[in-house]
Amino acid sequence: MSLNEIVNVNINVENVAVSRQSFGTMLHLGLTKVFTERSRVYTSVAGLLSDGFAASSTEVAVATAVFSQAIVPPSIRIGRQQTDDIVITPVTIVDNTDYTVTINGTPFTIDSGVAATAITIATALDVAINAGAEPVTSVDGTGFITLNPDVAATPYSVSVTANLSAAPDAAGAETLTVAIAAVQADNDEFYAFTMQSHAVADVLEVAAIIETLKKIYIFSSADADIITSAATDIFTQLAALNYARTAGLYDPDANVAYPEAAWLGVMLPKDPGSATWAYKTLVGQDADSISPTESSNARGKNGNTYETIGGRDITRFGTSAEGEFMDITRGVDWLESRMQERIFSRLAAADKIPYTEAGVAIIEAEIRAQLIDGIAAGVVAADPVFEIVTPVVANIPAVTKATRCLPAITFTATLQGAIHKVIVTGSVTV
Repeated sequence: MSLNEIVNVNINVENVAVSRQSFGTMLHLGLTKVFTERSRVYTSVAGLLSDGFAASSTEVAVATAVFSQAIVPPSIRIGRQQTDDIVITPVTIVDNTDYTVTINGTPFTIDSGVAATAITIATALDVAINAGAEPVTSVDGTGFITLNPDVAATPYSVSVTANLSAAPDAAGAETLTVAIAAVQADNDEFYAFTMQSHAVADVLEVAAIIETLKKIYIFSSADADIITSAATDIFTQLAALNYARTAGLYDPDANVAYPEAAWLGVMLPKDPGSATWAYKTLVGQDADSISPTESSNARGKNGNTYETIGGRDITRFGTSAEGEFMDITRGVDWLESRMQERIFSRLAAADKIPYTEAGVAIIEAEIRAQLIDGIAAGVVAADPVFEIVTPVVANIPAVTKATRCLPAITFTATLQGAIHKVIVTGSVTV
């Protein structure tokens, strides 16, 4: 006899897993031809080098900036902006040496022979590649070759040996708007965004896109006008647009060091709400030698600086182009997403939540629990105590009840914020 005939127990696991938005993941968008997918995850600089990224590439510079920090994100995502053409040029000319171009995993190797020149090496590579089966055509230039796909917009991967350089053609690339949409369609699991280009037009294009998403965009700029009273620089333009999700960092070495990636490397491992973006030291980044007036000019445009104060290299002060502090933006995004996920999880786990006072109380309990979590996380202040207002079911119109939508739940809470400046006034006597 089975025990089920006397006592039958069935246990249903109700904690239905709900996809949770990650607030610790960044994506860097570049003109890479190393892989054909729209993005790839990396956990180390070595991983990029192993895949074929040149040590001098912006992707390696970004990864180095991120992974050089004391506590770093577990991974970063490298995204790909589609471009058809890529120019390959010999960077060192050595006789009797192999030069290899690998296309879609297929290596094309030539020996430079004797009396080698850039022209003879490029010509030999051109012949070898066009004799192969890869869907790419090589066009022989004067000391270089240009690769392009046989069918336009067909992705293909390229890597080269260290004695060659490979430069994707930015002029023929898809727009950043198209690229970001394509990356998102493939995998949208990132919160912070950086990109290879620091050009003003590109920054403005991306900032406009990010403003419509629950993400943040951090960039740096070497424009010397930023630290002057000029009113035409990128910081001034973004401030005029009141963008709350874009933050700019002034750095004369922006196009080489990518300090925004280092800043994200410091901040993304920290829980939303737990830390301000100000007063952070960026390992591997040189602080800017700017005067107090120049610093004030940059920050007066709602920009940020990395400078030495009191013998310590620090970021000042972690604001968006709108002037909002980035820890507030990230903390509120986290609170909103986690509350949404929590309520949905409750709806999905239950057979039903009744449209009664008891059912409303269930939803209220989830909102309350998330606000309490927000206090622990450092987003919401414990004092004053938050308040939640729910509708009385009897007062909800029947037509609304018929749609099964519970309306008009509101709450008020105070953000914790952070202290960035202290003023002390005292007096002493003898």
